[in-house]
Amino acid sequence: MKHIYRRGERGSALFFILIGVALFAALGYVVSDMMRGGNTDIIGEERAKLYAGEISDYGRSIRQAVQMLRISNGCKDTEISFENNILATYANPNSPSDEQCNVFSKKGAGSHYISLDPKWLDSNHSSATYYDKIFITGNICILGVGSATDAACNTNGTSDESLILFIPFVKEEICKELAKNSGVLTPNNNIPKEDYATWSISTYFTGSYAEANSISNDSTSGGGDGSNSLFGKMSGCFEGSQSPPTNSFHYYQVLIAR
Repeated sequence: MKHIYRRGERGSALFFILIGVALFAALGYVVSDMMRGGNTDIIGEERAKLYAGEISDYGRSIRQAVQMLRISNGCKDTEISFENNILATYANPNSPSDEQCNVFSKKGAGSHYISLDPKWLDSNHSSATYYDKIFITGNICILGVGSATDAACNTNGTSDESLILFIPFVKEEICKELAKNSGVLTPNNNIPKEDYATWSISTYFTGSYAEANSISNDSTSGGGDGSNSLFGKMSGCFEGSQSPPTNSFHYYQVLIAR
């Protein structure tokens, strides 16, 4: 039997089609706006998580490379070299000439020294020392890590200094994700603020340790928050208070705890 469409039915069908087209167009606009970064709350959080993952993955990969050199190649910690083709400050005179103790050599660990992604970094500190550089040092002890059990770990000689990788001056949102993932957020769910000077006189690691600074986060007298949330943590992210300065944020990964 032939169906006869009434004028009202045709009008209703057209109305629903137009609604569908409008909804589809609105959805497309929202997705496009998010892709452009227009929805900063959502895309900012997701990007912060993504970049935090990239940073922590790299830190862990360098820690694993260092451990491999010590276990498989029999390298002493003082023989490990971070010499690379990007930053000419890591040549280690103690390292074997065959490069078997070089983290960034195919003859050693075969890792890659990377140029830091500008999207990770807070350009407000672009003129600061160590900005856009991977900073690896043997001049800092972390309270509760290795043998650094005394609050004055930076005055106990060089035996409790750890070998530490820093990616300095990351964006605050990224630092918070790194701190959350490392379990170092304060009880108030904030990024921990380090007291005093973390690396005011620290230097790039070239095979030797020196007594210089500490990460303790246990005092308010030096500008920190006193939360002690960095105690014993092998990785994390913190805000500076002196050197590096307030409103600057820094990721760290312990490569060797001593």
